[in-house]
Amino acid sequence: MAHSRAFPSVLRLPARAMAGWPLAVAALLPTAPVSSQEIQRLQRAEGADAWSLRLEEVLAIGSMEGDESFGRVMDIAWDGRDRILVADDLGPHVKVFGADGTYVRTIGRGGEGPGEFSQPWQIAVDASDSLYVWDAGHSRILVFTPDHQFNRSFLVSPAWVVASMEVPAPDRIVLAAFGTGEKLPVKVLDKEGTVQRQVGRAIDLAADLAGYEGSLLGGSLARTEGGYAYTNKSPWAITWFDRDLRPVRTCVGPSDWTTDPADVVLRTDQGTGLAWNRYVYSASIVGLPGGMALNTIRDPVTDRRVLHLVTRECVIKSEIRFDFPVMPTLGKGDLVAAVRSLDYPEVVLYRATTPATKEHR
Repeated sequence: MAHSRAFPSVLRLPARAMAGWPLAVAALLPTAPVSSQEIQRLQRAEGADAWSLRLEEVLAIGSMEGDESFGRVMDIAWDGRDRILVADDLGPHVKVFGADGTYVRTIGRGGEGPGEFSQPWQIAVDASDSLYVWDAGHSRILVFTPDHQFNRSFLVSPAWVVASMEVPAPDRIVLAAFGTGEKLPVKVLDKEGTVQRQVGRAIDLAADLAGYEGSLLGGSLARTEGGYAYTNKSPWAITWFDRDLRPVRTCVGPSDWTTDPADVVLRTDQGTGLAWNRYVYSASIVGLPGGMALNTIRDPVTDRRVLHLVTRECVIKSEIRFDFPVMPTLGKGDLVAAVRSLDYPEVVLYRATTPATKEHR
């Protein structure tokens, strides 16, 4: 049974004018960095060019107990039958729900054996409905058949923090994955997990981040109509790729929109840690019709989310704000799946409406 919460179902705000791969081996792989000529400054649409983005809640899944309860939602996926898959790392398992929010089954359990998880943090579904799960605790990707039976697994670099996973073809897995000592944030793997290419805009490693580069710098990736979009955590930047993962351009935003990663590294006599409670960063990106992307900035101090609707031409068409903790995670057509955390975690589906999404219906 689906549940919804007692806040407005429609948010209408005016557009604002605005296998353990060694690093030495990885360094020898083919790369495709973005050239300086393809970097553009972000602009805000004004007047008639600015849009109003409308997000209407159409479904919420979550409860305090039972099959609809979640411990901590890490990622969401859709399959070809419109079933909703949810990675819960406190399960640890993946739960499957029907398009109407009805519970279907639970995949996996805690453990180290075949089909078992430690920390299922990222999930993706390919065109045949096979499920891919990145298990952060075991540094491996597990593959399940379309009927959710365990098929196989393979190791990936334990240095990586994987923020997104896409499977556009059976022989290609695309990860937004980053780790200490690396420069390019997007990895293209074959079906056995061997890295074929590393692409993206090179990330500046000038600051000493005490080994936390993967957590502080590794951004998120989303498929769009024209290819892919990658959002850097900090500073604000979105790199657009074509379908073959060739970089098209990078949109660079104001530096004060996010926190300098070096400012949240804490060094004391007792050791080194991170002040996540003051790190403002780009937390997710979602593809929408018209080749656009919805980029989310998370402010942990206020738990506010700022959502920017960005075009491939580096124009912000609209901006909205959530003053409660909600994180857009995945887009499918004009639907946006998000994680909402209040009394308990929920998976929420919104219908996004803009002039572009209306044209694609």
